[in-house]
Amino acid sequence: MTDDTKATALSLMKARLNRTASDTALDGYFSRRLEAAVLELAGNGIRLTDGADDLMLLVDFAVWRYQNRDNAEDMPKWLRLARRERWLHQHAIDSAAAGSSTDGSETDTGTDAGAGADAGTETGSGGDSDDS
Repeated sequence: MTDDTKATALSLMKARLNRTASDTALDGYFSRRLEAAVLELAGNGIRLTDGADDLMLLVDFAVWRYQNRDNAEDMPKWLRLARRERWLHQHAIDSAAAGSSTDGSETDTGTDAGAGADAGTETGSGGDSDDS
């Protein structure tokens, strides 16, 4: 993330927490919270970009972590779903990049192997019923 993005994230976090822009008493702490949120999301396979949707996910996640730092409550469904959707998006990007960096035969072989495993499972259960 760029310095401008970090500054914007800090401003948005302060706004979400109803703190004025001139109140800088906790800026260092909030900045560390944002950095920790980036690392936690990265640990879950989400590499954030400087886009508005990623920025808002980061801020929402960091604010939720800050507000629930002393609670053992579960993550709210809307935030859990947003994080999951972003992970799925990242997974699609990674899959597309892996597919474009190899030739089509390797990608098809991987797909066929997955289908074969599924077909084998179905055949195996069908075979079990025939043996009965």
